Amino acid sequence: VISQDMYVISDYIKYDIKKREANISGNIKFYRDGSLFLRAQKAFVRFDDDYSMIEPFYMQDSKSGIWISASSAKNESDEYEFRDIVVSGCDIDSPIWHIEGSSGYYNQDSAIASIWNPRIYIKNIPVMYLPYIFISTQNKRTTGFLYPELASSSLDGFVYIQPFFLALQDFWDMTFSPQFRTSRGIGINTQARLIDPFGEMFVLNAGIFWNNNKYKRKYNIENQIVFGFDFSHQRRNLLSDFIDFDSDGLYLNFNYMNDLDYIRLQSTKDTTIENRLQTSKANYFATKNDNYFGLYFKYFLDLSKLNNSDTFQTLPQFQYHKSLEQTDIKNIMYSVDVSTKNVARSVGFGYFDSGISVPIYFFTPLIADYFTIGANINLNANIISLNNVDKAMSSQNRNSSYFGATYGIFISSDVARQYDKI
Repeated sequence: VISQDMYVISDYIKYDIKKREANISGNIKFYRDGSLFLRAQKAFVRFDDDYSMIEPFYMQDSKSGIWISASSAKNESDEYEFRDIVVSGCDIDSPIWHIEGSSGYYNQDSAIASIWNPRIYIKNIPVMYLPYIFISTQNKRTTGFLYPELASSSLDGFVYIQPFFLALQDFWDMTFSPQFRTSRGIGINTQARLIDPFGEMFVLNAGIFWNNNKYKRKYNIENQIVFGFDFSHQRRNLLSDFIDFDSDGLYLNFNYMNDLDYIRLQSTKDTTIENRLQTSKANYFATKNDNYFGLYFKYFLDLSKLNNSDTFQTLPQFQYHKSLEQTDIKNIMYSVDVSTKNVARSVGFGYFDSGISVPIYFFTPLIADYFTIGANINLNANIISLNNVDKAMSSQNRNSSYFGATYGIFISSDVARQYDKI
């Protein structure tokens, strides 16, 4: 039986030409666009009304792998109505998870399955009941609930996180993840993702969690309300259209939190945090010919302290680098590195650090270029000036400078070459 883009293969087909109706039975397979669409044992199809009845019913989306099984299904136009429905994306014989419902609907155009009285199972164990849910059966950004996260621990009790995905337009989306920890409290995490007009992504995460009074008293925690946020963004060729750079770029990665539990409370996984020093960065670079320019900002958040006011911050640092270049004198090459940074803090002294490094290389080939002998010298100069220091300290003690030079000699051989004879 062929109908537009669908055809059916079965053991038995009885077709009424006048009424344009078909009774189909025995190993029924419906194919759409060359792919297996659904299976059944008994079906009735009315072609003029675009109507069909199928018993039992099995349908699988070939792209996502999501399948729907039901004791019976009624199809009219592009919508299916089910009885005794089962949905899963795992192996049909032994699914890791599946959802059972009393009834449901499936719309082929939107690829949305709606289920009434769903029971969510992990293996054969029921873990949740809801009066109604709907899920998407295609690999496409669609607004709706994502799979929940479930866990249990001695500290937090039973943990339930239910993400909700919001995708109203193609260039942005958001995820809201309310969470409930029976022995600890409640909170919510959010993530927003945005694609700018140049195709680069901006990501913002934020979260807040309230620890209940019993938990606060039992563990004597510092912060009853835990909150934080972080965002990241990078962009190539930010100013190249306005300034004659070969290339340039911007990198942003900033995070702030009042407690390390902000990181731990983002999922049900047991997260081990070894570094209590969180670093935020804002970097910009530009290149022109053999020259590199960089401007860096670093903010350090030391969560091992009650107050971050005496933590050193790099605001800002400037770097210049000139790539290795041949001088007017044969076989002598050099490069230049310049760095200047201002290190400051709200409480206590800071300092201004400037330095320059000039490596110089001399080399000459020997014995028909089979060997090279050379020498190098690296000239370094540095000045450090303290600021925000005690007035009693003399200006001489506030400044220091040094000059240094290192040198070396080398001999090398490179046998990788074209040979006329072997």
